[in-house]
Amino acid sequence: MMTSRREGHEEWVISGKEQLTSDVERTLKLANDYALGSIRSDGHWCGELRSNVTITAEYIFLRHALGLDLRADNAAYCNYILSQQNCDGSWGLAPEYPGDVSTTTEAFLALKLLGASPDMPVMQQARAFVLKAGGAEKVRVFTRIFLATFGLFPWDAVPQLPVELILLPSSCPINMYTLASWARGTIAPLLIICHHRPVYALPEDYLDELWLNPTDKNVPYGSPLRDLLCQGDITGLAFSVVDNLLYYLNGLRSVPLLRSYARRKCLQWILERQEPTGDWAGIFPPMHASIYAFVLEGYELDDPPVRLGIQALENFAWEDEKGKRIQACVSPVWDTALMSIGLCDAMSPDKHVLQQAITWIRNRQLLKPCGDWRIYRPKLAPGGFSFEYENSHYPDVDDTAAIILAQLKQDPQSVASDSVIAAATWILGMLNPDGGWAAFDVENDKLFLNKIPFSDMDSLCDTSCADITGRILEAFGLMMRRESKRPILSQCYGMHALGGSHTLHPHKRPTEPGSDDGVVITSMERLMHCADWPTTWKMTSESVG
Repeated sequence: MMTSRREGHEEWVISGKEQLTSDVERTLKLANDYALGSIRSDGHWCGELRSNVTITAEYIFLRHALGLDLRADNAAYCNYILSQQNCDGSWGLAPEYPGDVSTTTEAFLALKLLGASPDMPVMQQARAFVLKAGGAEKVRVFTRIFLATFGLFPWDAVPQLPVELILLPSSCPINMYTLASWARGTIAPLLIICHHRPVYALPEDYLDELWLNPTDKNVPYGSPLRDLLCQGDITGLAFSVVDNLLYYLNGLRSVPLLRSYARRKCLQWILERQEPTGDWAGIFPPMHASIYAFVLEGYELDDPPVRLGIQALENFAWEDEKGKRIQACVSPVWDTALMSIGLCDAMSPDKHVLQQAITWIRNRQLLKPCGDWRIYRPKLAPGGFSFEYENSHYPDVDDTAAIILAQLKQDPQSVASDSVIAAATWILGMLNPDGGWAAFDVENDKLFLNKIPFSDMDSLCDTSCADITGRILEAFGLMMRRESKRPILSQCYGMHALGGSHTLHPHKRPTEPGSDDGVVITSMERLMHCADWPTTWKMTSESVG
């Protein structure tokens, strides 16, 4: 009896496994067909990068402020924003997240600018949520700035951002390059905006329905000095004292020669980082703020920096049955890398498609010595990849590691390729002292900067994180496995050493710069020589072990 039951159970398990295998095979085919059906004509993928409604709302603010047409897409924008509204009338920071007062306030204002009546039920629901959350008085600093540009929030209720920050050298404990790349690119144009304090006037009571007390809008943005002292928050106290001092000094506007020079340097800094296509850093916030900055400094809408910038933002548009919205960024390099990895792991039979995708990615490797990462790594050879179509100044470590994985999975022999070696060498040079990797910068870990009154979202630093470090461990581990299967790679090429200017001689084990002595070396040996691989690997292992 027991034997019969055991045999029946084993047959059931075998049958279940066979069914599971069949389901997996069928799903793989469906997914493979989807991948092939969504590929772009030149061999890459790019899906929608979703964000909350603030990106679209802020684009509407820009177009309204600059007098650009909103009528053509009015209904499409409204449809999208309303499609993202929660049941309680709010809008959240992400799908299925609870309502956020700043996000809801921006969505409400955007809808009103598009012509939505405040008496509509959806608007009444949004208003009720904002008031219950404390009113417009509770919005974050960025939302305060957007409201201030329409005269709906006093500029005195916005933290001081003196343009002279742009003049601080990179050796200073606080300077533009101690900020994370996303913060740096956005704050630079905000320095210009906060200097001008523009008001694209709307009626003063235009948003009064969202205030608990619309007669007093000069709401403090930070804790009182006494509270900071009682809490023992010395860093926060110091920054608040400096902010108060700058307020009494009129934000240093009373030093005209210095201010004029700082504004010119700031505009130059921003302009140097604009791509030929008009993008700045490939992400919405610096692009959006930079257009404001140039217009405020006297540029016309037809002048190239502004015209190209507006077109670059419009290129982020995505429209479907839900309506029209603006993406925070586009992700073709990332999407193509992940799709290539997936197809390789799924043993896709479409080898030509994979080869085309890898070729498309390789052609986007950033091999010119430019980018903010070079401020603190001036001798590091370039070799990274960025997330977007156009972003030559801010390659990111995570994309670069994913692309190493994609290349090695598509062709194990690429472990010795120019592309993989350059990418791995660049990643090694971006290692943080704690053994981990950040997204864009190295040693960008001055967390005390999040105490600045301007920083109410704790996002001014780019520190080591587990997911990026884990992907690099995976990429480097696969490199080691691929290398172990072919100990001699005779096609190794010359390359610049990470820490200096000498070149590794092709096919030779490096001894002295330019030496003709040596033997054939492997790709991993070259990396070890160039980037102190044993030390790097030990640090990385300890960081996760």
